[in-house]
Amino acid sequence: MSGKRWIVTSVINNNVVSARNERNQERILIGKGIGFPKIPYELTDLNKIWRTYYGINPSYLGLLNEISEDVFALSIKITDQAKMRIMNEINSNIVFTLADHINFAIDRYKKNMDIKMPFVYDIQYLYENEMYIGEFAVKLINKEMNVHLSKDEAVSIALHFINAENMQRNETDEVNEKQIIND
Repeated sequence: MSGKRWIVTSVINNNVVSARNERNQERILIGKGIGFPKIPYELTDLNKIWRTYYGINPSYLGLLNEISEDVFALSIKITDQAKMRIMNEINSNIVFTLADHINFAIDRYKKNMDIKMPFVYDIQYLYENEMYIGEFAVKLINKEMNVHLSKDEAVSIALHFINAENMQRNETDEVNEKQIIND
């Protein structure tokens, strides 16, 4: 984490704030009770900060008040697992979009709404790592939230990670594509 101190500029909820460091870099900070002091205030105890996020789309911040902390904790665990398994860079907004998806999936489960994914085999074949994360996520969500999401939900979660990957293209890929097209 860059910076030795943070100036908290706005409170999102009791445990989530927006802050700037001495280089004027804005981050979303998550930590138990860091939203309680009157703002603006200087947060110097870095041990209170559990997570930091940057480059978050401001429209996602409202989700922090709409979705339970348990669902966000699951989203963070799943994203941490994905970062160890997926080699491409993953967009930092994934924690928020995934939490929103998990919340909606749980709501659908409670309303007995089951959505079938028509391209399960395609995703399993083309995106093995992302599918692994999706399956891991469904098992974790079912266990932690006491629900029984279907295996098709793993595909939906895999798609979230596929969309969140910042695919790195290099010149060799482009040359190979041009050669295939020419052939």
